[in-house]
Amino acid sequence: MSHSRRSFLKTAAALGAAAAGCVAPLTGLRPRRYILVHGAWHGAWCWEKVVPLLHGDGRRVDAIDLPGSGPDAANAASATLESYVARVVQAIDASPEPVVLVGHSMGGIAITGAAEARPDRIAAAVYVAAFLPRSGSTMMETSRSPENAGSMIPKAMIMSGDKRTVTLRPDALKEIFYADCSDADVGWASNRVGPQALRPLGEKVIWTPERFGRVRRIYLLTLQDRALATPAQRRVIDEIKFERVITMDTSHSPFLSRPQEFAQHLTGL
Repeated sequence: MSHSRRSFLKTAAALGAAAAGCVAPLTGLRPRRYILVHGAWHGAWCWEKVVPLLHGDGRRVDAIDLPGSGPDAANAASATLESYVARVVQAIDASPEPVVLVGHSMGGIAITGAAEARPDRIAAAVYVAAFLPRSGSTMMETSRSPENAGSMIPKAMIMSGDKRTVTLRPDALKEIFYADCSDADVGWASNRVGPQALRPLGEKVIWTPERFGRVRRIYLLTLQDRALATPAQRRVIDEIKFERVITMDTSHSPFLSRPQEFAQHLTGL
């Protein structure tokens, strides 16, 4: 067993033990809380249109910033997959109710690790045009698959001098992320896009059938995607069992281009 796999499993086990000692599982209850986890180069800000639509009927919504993202962008280089997972687990532990985890794009690896650590605290895990590597694989491996050849991200990447973070060319952001969004939304979002840590993308995502495997999983497939190409999303769906697949005829950011429809999909789970 590799050192990274042992370290990840040790962390997940420790997190699970901590939860068992302080919070009882809440399976079988109707979920009222959503935890929204953004993708690469983004932050909690990207959910701004969706959050007010999800509120209501007693529902609560937590849109979180992963380490090194949003207001913490200056520390992007120090982010790790373990720190991502720990941040999501922290949000789960703060809830007295079962949660619906929603992970967009790169956020899929964060919610997978959190679901492995807290399977009994999660009502559902929703993957929105998201990465879910086979256990022991990395997000980078998925992004380099032949099915993702249509992604525009590789040609738009600008590596930092220390090779620890990467940014994207501003002129490419609309076509990559927001092709079907209004000009106003493209400008608003593009001004908030930040650097992305490289280390989490190359670290192995570890999950087990005994823990993550029993979490209810839904995939939201985007049909006009130039970030995680639609064929690459279909490969994820083919390789990993999902209870349900939802299709939206959008680019990579359905929460910006069609927030009402997107929110309805989440509340209808």
